[in-house]
Amino acid sequence: MMNNYDNEKQWIPEEGDVLEGFLFDKLSNIGKYESNLYKIIDKDEDIYVIWGKLRLDQLLKKAVIGDYLIIKYKGKVKTSDEHMMNEYEVEIIEIDEED
Repeated sequence: MMNNYDNEKQWIPEEGDVLEGFLFDKLSNIGKYESNLYKIIDKDEDIYVIWGKLRLDQLLKKAVIGDYLIIKYKGKVKTSDEHMMNEYEVEIIEIDEED
């Protein structure tokens, strides 16, 4: 079940766009294509929803709830088999909580 919040926005980036914030939620097997869904909360406490794509899923595989993410959309690139794919650059900053 997905929780929807009033301040959720779908992130639909254009080449060069950057999203920074904390990974708030990570859902699997959502929708018709059983996609991953990531929710990131930014400094203004807006929640951005991002649908997983092959490359983004690979880059976010090790991210856990609470990690600080910097995601840059680099645009579409051609794969070796001539298909177009969305390319991202991701930095995962693990936040250690002190006891």
